[in-house]
Amino acid sequence: MADRVLKAPSQYLLENWDEVRGLLEIVLPLKKCTLATEKATAILESVLEGLCSIYLLESPTRRANADKSMEEDLAIRHWSATVDKKTWQPQWHVPSQEDIDKAAELFRDFVMPQLQALASPQGMEKKDMMHHILLVRNAVLGASASLPFFEGPNYCLEDSPSLAAIDHPVARPVNAPVLTLDGKNVRDIVLDNMKTLLDYLFEHCEDDVKSIQQVVVLLNTLASCRGLNSVGIFLFSFSFVSV
Repeated sequence: MADRVLKAPSQYLLENWDEVRGLLEIVLPLKKCTLATEKATAILESVLEGLCSIYLLESPTRRANADKSMEEDLAIRHWSATVDKKTWQPQWHVPSQEDIDKAAELFRDFVMPQLQALASPQGMEKKDMMHHILLVRNAVLGASASLPFFEGPNYCLEDSPSLAAIDHPVARPVNAPVLTLDGKNVRDIVLDNMKTLLDYLFEHCEDDVKSIQQVVVLLNTLASCRGLNSVGIFLFSFSFVSV
């Protein structure tokens, strides 16, 4: 449950921003074990998803119904309820500039220090390295819907062997703001950092299999994750969307 503490729409995150920041400042330094790191960084991912993703907003009647007794309102009675597609008007969250500014703030304050540390990995303990890599990966996952793709030319890989087809279409308004850091592409920043780190690990720490594995997972995330797909939208919205 801890990694879904802040699974909330952007509106509530912004209204309680000081508390959100305060919680992140407490949990993100936790690195006594990998599990603590995973749970802490998952909270950061949830916050960034709420700020950067496009998703259905909560029904205005749900919160009011949640305050009623079970005799007055029982949620199971509304499961599989039908709607009139001609009159139903779902409300969507599309990232605003304020959302993106807050996400950029989190990247500057919590993610960039991890990348700076990984740029000089000499003598770093395995536990610390794992913490840095996992935090960066969860941040990329959470913000991926608002992160521009890599800069530079595109290369067709249709004829290359692949274990599974990658298909992550993301519908996004052309005028929606995107997340950059001082005008720089976040994916490119992370990619350059991970390439350098991977070279170091292969040369000096080839027995650190866990760190190498996580770097590879992060590289895959950078290349394949463009935001929430249909499954991700369902999981993200499940907690607070109701017709």
